[in-house]
Amino acid sequence: MLNSQYVRSLMTYFAGFVSAEAINKLGKLPKNTRLPEYDALISELQKVEKKANTGISNYIFSINEKYLSDNVKTMSGKLLFVEYGNITLQGKVVTNAEVDLAITVASEFTISNNDIINEALMMENNLATLNSILETMQQEQESLYACPAIKLLEFPATIIPVSPSTFYDHGGWCAMFSRRSNN
Repeated sequence: MLNSQYVRSLMTYFAGFVSAEAINKLGKLPKNTRLPEYDALISELQKVEKKANTGISNYIFSINEKYLSDNVKTMSGKLLFVEYGNITLQGKVVTNAEVDLAITVASEFTISNNDIINEALMMENNLATLNSILETMQQEQESLYACPAIKLLEFPATIIPVSPSTFYDHGGWCAMFSRRSNN
């Protein structure tokens, strides 16, 4: 079966691409409403070694559209959004799992920072950040210590622009992955 800590390992892996500030914004539930492993996961995320200096100050790891919209609308600065889904196993061999994964790097577009020149520069910067993440992921893919989900991804990723009109006034780029072909 797929490792039951798949989601945790994915969240931890991508925490390496965001600032300590982004991690410190997580974990705001009152102690009496937290699940048993809550504090351990926060601690684990805070200890993750940084993989790159991306300038990302916000981290969203969710499949919940309402959570995403409520949080992105109030964020300023660069954000990393990781969306995961569709895990299908064939037997007990992990390399046969199908993984859908998308990662988005975006920045807030406001009236004060949005003209044609600034938009182009912001989009260029977000693409450079996304490329940095993708390069690191590809380099680490064959590592013994790589996140299990990263090992299953097919490169190159499909990269599409993210429009502020569809992504809560944030623009940037999204990399979408398909599963690696069976060997």
